[in-house]
Amino acid sequence: MNNLFDMLTKAGYEVSSIGSDVLPCTLRLGDEPIGFLLDNLSLRLLPDREEERGRLQPILSFSTENQGIEQEQGEYVLSRYQNVALTATFDYDSCHPVYNIYSEDKDKNRTLLNSSEEKAAAAKDFASRSGLVSGDIPEPIPDVGRIDRFIDAAQAKGYQIRESRETTHRAYDITDKDGREVGYIGNNNRVTITSENSHVKHTLTNAYLDSSSNAVLLPGFFERLKENLKKIGMALKIVFTPKGRHYAIHNSDHQEIASVGEQTHTVMYTDLATEAEKAKIDALVEGLRREEAQKGNESKNIELEKAESIPIVPTVSAEEIKNVTNAILSDRASAETFLNTILTNQAFNSLLNQKLAEVQRANTPEEESISAAKQHSAQAKETTIPTEKVSSTQEKTTPATMEYPAAEKMREEFDRDYSYLQTLFGFNQEKYDELRVDMTARFGTADPKEFQALLDTGKFDGTSKLQGRLDASRRVAEMKNAARQTEKTQEKERA
Repeated sequence: MNNLFDMLTKAGYEVSSIGSDVLPCTLRLGDEPIGFLLDNLSLRLLPDREEERGRLQPILSFSTENQGIEQEQGEYVLSRYQNVALTATFDYDSCHPVYNIYSEDKDKNRTLLNSSEEKAAAAKDFASRSGLVSGDIPEPIPDVGRIDRFIDAAQAKGYQIRESRETTHRAYDITDKDGREVGYIGNNNRVTITSENSHVKHTLTNAYLDSSSNAVLLPGFFERLKENLKKIGMALKIVFTPKGRHYAIHNSDHQEIASVGEQTHTVMYTDLATEAEKAKIDALVEGLRREEAQKGNESKNIELEKAESIPIVPTVSAEEIKNVTNAILSDRASAETFLNTILTNQAFNSLLNQKLAEVQRANTPEEESISAAKQHSAQAKETTIPTEKVSSTQEKTTPATMEYPAAEKMREEFDRDYSYLQTLFGFNQEKYDELRVDMTARFGTADPKEFQALLDTGKFDGTSKLQGRLDASRRVAEMKNAARQTEKTQEKERA
């Protein structure tokens, strides 16, 4: 119902709450009091200010009629059909509602077609322009939940709600404790009070107003502050003015002892506030702030959970990556440049080696023999007898029965170089050949099967035999000579 107070202040009135709630309240025009707005939204004006009723009543009627209807661009949207919309706004100069008819494009940009102060005339024009058969305005869907809340409130006050079977346009009849009919709820979920008894009208009107989902007149923090102040014998007084809102705290003697900032919720005390009153208010406000912070954190956690549940969409699709890869591989120079760029990037290089190792384990049978050899070596470790004095027989134990540190280190180096060798295959033949020659020189072979066989026979037991080094040097020289000879042959053929 904040739209009512906003409209009153826009019309130049000042609204000040009295009692322990927002309504009832006093009405002022400038510095002069003109009357009261009661909790059933009826007016009680001073005798010499009755002329203000003509300005105030249209505001009350317009606010009540459009309560809960969606607003767009500051106007209530009464109906929309095809690309035509019917809206309602209020002209404060003439104190009359204005009904506008707009045409809307696909971006919701509006073009004003017609305006009228008569709702019926605007409805017919809207029906004609939009293509509706009937001239009636389709009513907004009523708040069904509000009717449920009204029924609960009426029953709590002693009234009975029974299904109506005698009149077609009625859904429920409302009766008092003696069974007399005092009103009804229509099939359109509207409440009509038929009783002429002022007490009944007042009670049912208040029940209907309280049932509104928009019945909360204040922002959440101040609504809770108002209710908590009542529990300690204090009251929150609100003044609505064209310049803004003033929130004041009054003690049990109706004295203003503090004011609360609308945005910051900061409490500023007057000289009338006692230390005990300050302590109570500070504790109350601090508790409300903690509640606000807790709700904010819960909202953030919910939003974070929603964000984490949303799958991350890559900026480049798999199809695009595939197309780029095919384009690069179609040109040898581009492929080499691309590969060199990847290999110089540590992250890419590590990922590439990991993927190649996974593919190798899945597709090459050599791994089975390597795993079997490792298992055999591990078993040999377990069966080795650790004695303080080793006999001459044990000193001659074949290296295949032991796992030497040099052999383990050699295995790691071979695996690393072999993975790199695989990445070069098909991309850079020159570097591929150089690495293969180098691996053969250092490990005796570039083939995993042969290397494992060398490990099993103890070729890398850390003894560094002279004959082994001579054999390796001879093999390297032979391979380099063969590579040079092949290169010369290829040059002659190209010439």
